[in-house]
Amino acid sequence: MTTIGFIIPTVGRPTLARTIDSLFRQTSPDWRAVVVFDGTDPNYETADPRVVVLRTPEKLGTANHAAHVRNYGAREIDSEWVGFVDDDDTLVEDYVERALEAIRADAEMDVLIFRMRYDSGLVLPPVGWDHFEIQKVGISFCLRRDVLLRNPFEPSGEEDFYLLDRCRSDGLRIVLSPHIAYLVRPPS
Repeated sequence: MTTIGFIIPTVGRPTLARTIDSLFRQTSPDWRAVVVFDGTDPNYETADPRVVVLRTPEKLGTANHAAHVRNYGAREIDSEWVGFVDDDDTLVEDYVERALEAIRADAEMDVLIFRMRYDSGLVLPPVGWDHFEIQKVGISFCLRRDVLLRNPFEPSGEEDFYLLDRCRSDGLRIVLSPHIAYLVRPPS
């Protein structure tokens, strides 16, 4: 059975519970999550075996750069596909369902990019676009785990774009979904 393993880098923000709750509300139960506390003691617990809580041995991330924390989580997750959600963001309820439908429909796909909506209403990549550009795409994607292990994140202000751009340069099959499936800092 195909599952999507989500990596959630965190420093223990109060919004983390809301982020994880967006996984529990998924219309498909076929997901796993690794919550990676970056050099801080975990402040979240659950009895649900789909959620594993880890602590990095030392602080890996910096402000707005979770690259090393995501790479750490990628080594620990056991799913063929990996997705991401930041600890102050949420996923729409059918993210996993739509992703798995796309994966089943296109066995050659390596990366699936969903659109993300900010609380201001901004959508990236913009509605109607069939491509992605720097500063016009974010972490709203999932990809094969082996792709991520071969092309890990590199810290930068645009680390999401640069990972996707390397995948594009390597000739990997990238599909841009028309669906908005990732909500950036939604209001409580």
